[in-house]
Amino acid sequence: QLPQAIALEEESLKIRKELYTENPSVWAEDYTISLNNLANSYLKSKQFKKSFRYFEEYFKLYDFSQQEDITRFIYSYVKWYQAGMHLNDDKLLQNISSHQQRIEKIYQKILGDTYEATVSEIVELYNDLGKSDDPFDREKYDIVRKLFRRI
Repeated sequence: QLPQAIALEEESLKIRKELYTENPSVWAEDYTISLNNLANSYLKSKQFKKSFRYFEEYFKLYDFSQQEDITRFIYSYVKWYQAGMHLNDDKLLQNISSHQQRIEKIYQKILGDTYEATVSEIVELYNDLGKSDDPFDREKYDIVRKLFRRI
């Protein structure tokens, strides 16, 4: 069923991209959500190159400064990083890291004194993945600990 879901998401993205191109201010949110959804689906099917590409576009376009909830950033970022890891290209991971630094600065301004505690709470939500029987889930746990545990 995942291939059929991906086909439908591809079609949806195509339509939303046209709408976004015609009127970005109205369609930006829907278009970026479609990018994120498709990237997630490709990651689930272990099509890392496609997943990476859609996450990359999502992170270029999504306006995190308008989103107070840092959960969306961390959740998507960990998956983007995971896709990049499987492409075995250190330059890609360096590029991803620059996005992390840029977006974390945005959230440090938005969340102020609560930033560190908020991120720590989200990181703790990944603890169950560390106990998962699925190596792919455990990998996400390792990534979030590596990237955000310092906080």
